[in-house]
Amino acid sequence: MGIESCHPLVAASYFTVVIILTAILDHPVFLAISWFFALMYLVKLEGAHAFRFIGSLVIIAVVFAAVFTANVHFGITVLTHTHLGNPVTLESLAYGVLIGFKIGAVFMWLRCLVDVFTADKVVYLFGRVSPRLALFSAVALRSAPLVGAQMTRLSNAQRSIGLGAGQGSVSRRLRNWVRRVSALITWAIERMAQMSDSMRSRGSSLRGRTAFALVRFDARDRKVAIGLAFLFSIVLFGISLDQARMLFDPEMIANVATPLSFLFFLSYAMLCATPLVILLVSESRFARDRSKVKP
Repeated sequence: MGIESCHPLVAASYFTVVIILTAILDHPVFLAISWFFALMYLVKLEGAHAFRFIGSLVIIAVVFAAVFTANVHFGITVLTHTHLGNPVTLESLAYGVLIGFKIGAVFMWLRCLVDVFTADKVVYLFGRVSPRLALFSAVALRSAPLVGAQMTRLSNAQRSIGLGAGQGSVSRRLRNWVRRVSALITWAIERMAQMSDSMRSRGSSLRGRTAFALVRFDARDRKVAIGLAFLFSIVLFGISLDQARMLFDPEMIANVATPLSFLFFLSYAMLCATPLVILLVSESRFARDRSKVKP
């Protein structure tokens, strides 16, 4: 009911733009906006299961910031010194934190993209260019969750006979892991052989193969595309005015926030919030229409 119900080209363009903007913008306000709405959208899609992934991203960001600060020493505001005598500066610490959380935001948007983009959308997008590439992409996307499920089944089977991941000495655990990976590789090779035979029997290697999809670019898609293009244009205007960049070397310098800056912040927030808003509005309309139906 959310952006996944829009045209695949609209959804793909949106996630491409948001991920690129998150990766290139260095202003902390823009990063905080992207992080917040990526977090909210991921929690809405996956529920409580998303917090484990988000927590791991926070830990990775903090570790990255610590390693970055200990090894990169630009800046003029010295906080302390390492045991080797190298300065730890406020500027390098702030930039390390920013880069760490920027990586986390990009991974959250990618996780949302994986949740939203199904195999049929990938087949539609790539099928117009190369139907064979679309077929292989769909097979790869379908194989990823199956490999994880098979690994879980192998782990449970080994645990039931005393060969689990946390059972036995260190050397025995290593042998158990090797057995588990070997069984998984054997299963994957066998499955790929079966899929290859299945695709060959359906004519996947024949020339002149075309792609087919029941997808139509309707009025709703046009409205969403026009709205996203308008918001993206305002953000690009702010980037051209240097409102989305911040310097950290040799000191932290950012342009003074003006009323126009808040317009850029608001536009970027609306851009990042678009899939969450579409999903919430769709669910609200569905609940309202359902309540009107008499039991």
